[in-house]
Amino acid sequence: MAKGKLKRKIAIAEVHKFLHKHNSLEQVIFVCFGQSAYDSYLRVMQEFTES
Repeated sequence: MAKGKLKRKIAIAEVHKFLHKHNSLEQVIFVCFGQSAYDSYLRVMQEFTES
């Protein structure tokens, strides 16, 4: 697995864990610099929600 994809998986998993413990946030924003970064986060989020 590429380092970038692993970092994105970790970031998404940590946010997911945090949101399950704390319900005070209404929105989480991942800032992506460029379309390829956005597409990559989107793919990882889709993989995360499917599993």
